Amino acid sequence: MKKKTANIVLLLIFMVIGVGYIITATKLQAGNNSHTIGAGYFPLGLGALLEILCAIRVFQYLKDSDASKLTIKNIGLLAILIATTGIFFVVWKVFRLFYVTAAVFAMFLFTIVSPRETRIKRIPLNLILTAAFVGLLYLIFGYVLKLHL
Repeated sequence: MKKKTANIVLLLIFMVIGVGYIITATKLQAGNNSHTIGAGYFPLGLGALLEILCAIRVFQYLKDSDASKLTIKNIGLLAILIATTGIFFVVWKVFRLFYVTAAVFAMFLFTIVSPRETRIKRIPLNLILTAAFVGLLYLIFGYVLKLHL
């Protein structure tokens, strides 16, 4: 597949997502009066901005004459990361242990994206990064937002 075609297809997918975002935003409760910003105001603006920026890029790609072929480096690693993300959501849904699942997921990601030569040496650093990441998740979702994940 050519880069130009792949980019246009991806942008059109984002435009469909943007339309869905706009539709969802228009269904949110409006403000109490005409001077109040409602819950859908900001998402509606984001959806509209996404549509505008994607449309601009689509037209730029249509005018572009680049015919280079799309090559994906590290396709195996990309497949592993996508599969692991799917497994993360399934395990979280089944066991309802968000922070434990997130810690295992983060540790795996930090390790798998490390260069092969230094993976074993980086395990202590990856553990520290994982602890910091999960701590930040807990601080935001558990403490500030009071969500029970």
